[in-house]
Amino acid sequence: VTIHHPSGDVKKISTDNNPPVIATFQNLQQDGFWKVLQWEEGTTEGGSSGAPLFDQFHRTVGLLTGGEAVCGNSVNDYFARLDILYDLNSEIYNSLKPWLDPARTGEQVLDGRDPYENVKSTFDTICNCEGSERYLTPYELPFTGYTTGFNSDSIIMYAEKYTVPAGKELIEVIMEIGDSRLLTNYDSISMCVMSGTIQPESVIERRTIYIREARDSAKLVFDFFKPVNVPETFFITWQLWYSDQALAEQQQFAVFHSSPVSVSQNTAYFKDILNWHPFYDHPYQADPLSLCVNIVIGDSLVVSNSDTLPGNIELVKIYPNPLTDKLLIKIMDNYLGELRYSVITNSGITIMEGRLQNTGLGSLYEIDMTSLSPGIYFLTLQNNYSYSVHKLIRN
Repeated sequence: VTIHHPSGDVKKISTDNNPPVIATFQNLQQDGFWKVLQWEEGTTEGGSSGAPLFDQFHRTVGLLTGGEAVCGNSVNDYFARLDILYDLNSEIYNSLKPWLDPARTGEQVLDGRDPYENVKSTFDTICNCEGSERYLTPYELPFTGYTTGFNSDSIIMYAEKYTVPAGKELIEVIMEIGDSRLLTNYDSISMCVMSGTIQPESVIERRTIYIREARDSAKLVFDFFKPVNVPETFFITWQLWYSDQALAEQQQFAVFHSSPVSVSQNTAYFKDILNWHPFYDHPYQADPLSLCVNIVIGDSLVVSNSDTLPGNIELVKIYPNPLTDKLLIKIMDNYLGELRYSVITNSGITIMEGRLQNTGLGSLYEIDMTSLSPGIYFLTLQNNYSYSVHKLIRN
């Protein structure tokens, strides 16, 4: 099985029920590839390169390098063998071993890990739309759009209100989409978690969703890239970006809604150019209701914000990150010994390296980063016992 996003498109899954064969691809590593002769279901495409190949034990065994598969002819895909790539080269950035086994444990097989395993029993899905009935209300001509999407009233934002127990985190959002249409692949919606008790007030987290990710009469599932600490009352909001005059707008992103409820049970809100309003003040159909947006919440996860070398105690502190002109490394252990560091670009090129000699607990070292262009880099730290990698962002 391979899972891929060809050229950034929505997730695709391809399946081959037969074992791949060992092969050579072009003039690269001899017998260094798994060859999928033909996909039984799905195919890869241009832009799928780098996709993992999973075996029957759900472990990654290869990475897509190239091949002949296209829509209508799903044959001959070549995946670089992970067991070959693992220890192919002694250089840090040309081999996977230092990255996959930084503590040098010698492990050859590693199963996947569920980061939510310890708290999954606390997960709860909340939806204010009761029952299984879902509704989508279109405007009648000469007006256009839906009461819960793009429409000729130029409604620019929608919100659904939630009340949860204290100490919870938002894990996932599941929107029930009624109608989705786009003009370009870059048409997008701004999603937010917002605080507030009566109406949305301040943004807690924000992300962009492309309209192409949504499908008619289907669920759109997303998160905010990490669990989000939420207050007891909060809102999930989304903003529509009109590309034309509202009456002529061709985009659509309309969410299913519930049947009408009492005013006191209303949890749906909309925003015109200036203000938020409850749905029973809607300009086209003034009904109190709920928007069909499910949320998954759970108890707070314990996550460390410190970058450390592997071990039972914190050995170094690295700050600030994101950084501007300099990076500080503080030694937190008397027995760490000499540290060798490298700064590596996102494409794997070492552009800076040096050594840090531990002179005792609390030793502070400064690395001049003014020569770096803005972007993402990796800092490697290595001594005789361990190895670690830390992602850096240069503003």
